[in-house]
Amino acid sequence: MLDLIKFIIEVIKRKLIVWHYNAIKHTHKESLAPYLKYKDTITDIWYIFGDYERHINSAIDSYTKKGYQNFFIDVGANIGLTTILNWKKFDILYCLEPNDLVFNIMKTNIAISCDKEKVKLFNVGLGLKRGKYTLKVPKHNFGGAFIKENNLQYQFDKAENHIDVQVNIESEDFLNENIFNTFKAEHKGIIKIDVEGYELEVLELIVRTIHVNKIVIIFENWQTLDRKIIEKIIKNSNFTSFKIGHIKWFSSLIQKIKSKSTYSNILFLDDNENFLPKECVVIIELEE
Repeated sequence: MLDLIKFIIEVIKRKLIVWHYNAIKHTHKESLAPYLKYKDTITDIWYIFGDYERHINSAIDSYTKKGYQNFFIDVGANIGLTTILNWKKFDILYCLEPNDLVFNIMKTNIAISCDKEKVKLFNVGLGLKRGKYTLKVPKHNFGGAFIKENNLQYQFDKAENHIDVQVNIESEDFLNENIFNTFKAEHKGIIKIDVEGYELEVLELIVRTIHVNKIVIIFENWQTLDRKIIEKIIKNSNFTSFKIGHIKWFSSLIQKIKSKSTYSNILFLDDNENFLPKECVVIIELEE
């Protein structure tokens, strides 16, 4: 009898999996089936929700409708999901990913999902100091790979839970020679940074190197962040006007029900707010 019950439960479970898989296939208006790594955090998100970082994609969409369409730069692009969900909105896109283990998957995803002529791929990361570094890649979450050196943001798991990968980090010269040299002053675009603890370093590199009138920079933040740190970085650049905002994660079920979302809309800091909250996406509007 027990074996029969187990068998029925297994049949029901498989039916539910197949039903959900078929539902995910039809989530997008157009066919979008990227290659994913089994039993990985990114795969879980895609499979469960049929989407990836919807709150970030929504912010990107809102800015492209305001004319920020000339370029998109995805720093820490991983397997390219953000790019393949947004590539039609921009004139040209640049994906930077230093990890060889996922770079080739990203190449495949771009090839089957995008116009390859619009999307330029670079197997490098960015930082203030160029060189070769060791990237520690969590086996269960290839999107959570980090460089341990001078990284104060993360608590590190045991060594056996990671794969060590040697990566190339490039800096100002690379950006000027491969990306920024094609931009005009009047261009407006969006830059997404996802580098697991080095976001502020990459932010500093970009704002002191790029020369366009307007950009929006988006990055995840997991710590309480003093706005003065961001303001200091920006004031050492050519940008004279800026706004700092965030998309906040709702921990309360009541908040989620009221907003019909897991995340808030963009909330810009007022003069009395000195800190960005934990677990948010930071939005910075910059203008020369």
